[in-house]
Amino acid sequence: MSATTMTTPPEVALVRSFVNTLDVDDGIDELTSPVALAQWLHKAGLLPKATPASGRDLKLALQLRSALRDELAGHLAKKPDSGARAALDAVCCDLPLKAVCSAEGVAPSAGGVRGALAQIVAATTQSRIKGTWSRLKICPADDCRWAFYDTSRNKSKRWCSMEVCGNRNKVRSYRDRTHA
Repeated sequence: MSATTMTTPPEVALVRSFVNTLDVDDGIDELTSPVALAQWLHKAGLLPKATPASGRDLKLALQLRSALRDELAGHLAKKPDSGARAALDAVCCDLPLKAVCSAEGVAPSAGGVRGALAQIVAATTQSRIKGTWSRLKICPADDCRWAFYDTSRNKSKRWCSMEVCGNRNKVRSYRDRTHA
């Protein structure tokens, strides 16, 4: 599939959407309360509308998001960050997951908010199985940190947007070279 026709798989889109509930550039965090978490999970189709979330659920969701962001940031590195992988594994241990003999490989074993968060982990596992996981990356720009899906043929895309973050980095590098 060429880069121009490659689309983001649904399981990757779910993880990317969850990770991007933190917008570093605009300073917006969509997960500021248990109610906000439940609303986001409902909008994502992972949780029935009237299901409440607790403070513990919010804490777990924020840990999951942080661990996923760290893992995705490592996709730009030549060698994966074992600490990020261990942190993600630790969060996954707190979620109700079970191995399944289907293409997904893993699925939630309970409902509620924790089951909804487990669906995000299941999507991550499905992406790993399909080989699309390494294409989900975090923009390395400190003022961005947006998750994006790399549609380049050789998985070499570095910036969420070459026009914005990539260009800013090039200008910064040029200034550093010429003013040093």
